[in-house]
Amino acid sequence: MDYSLCPDYMEPEVPQYQKYWDNLNIVRVISNLPLELQSNKAKFLASRTPEALNIKLAEASAWLTAIPSRTIGTMLDNNTFRIAVDLRLGCKCVPHQCRCGDNVDRTGVHGLSCQMSAGRFGRHAALNDLIRALC
Repeated sequence: MDYSLCPDYMEPEVPQYQKYWDNLNIVRVISNLPLELQSNKAKFLASRTPEALNIKLAEASAWLTAIPSRTIGTMLDNNTFRIAVDLRLGCKCVPHQCRCGDNVDRTGVHGLSCQMSAGRFGRHAALNDLIRALC
């Protein structure tokens, strides 16, 4: 088949390897995703990081068994832990208005994509690094 006849055809930088063809297709599919819903946006942002793409399913819940320690940065305050567990279990939250001005629905996933959620990405990356170092 001559792929150059397909719409939106682009040849990857290294056409000998399947992963480069896959990456082009993934980018095309992602660019067409409807991300107007906060829950879709949050799920997408959470899954597009290299750590999330490479993480094993068993490691996804490793934070639940982390030893709380201020020294290594694994100590969560009660409210942060409560929210993390609620999100993990899929519990419903009370709808409210975020400090950014957007409304938070009963799923509570707005905070996963909110720009006002300071420190979340850094803490998540640091915890992933710690888990990888210990495993």
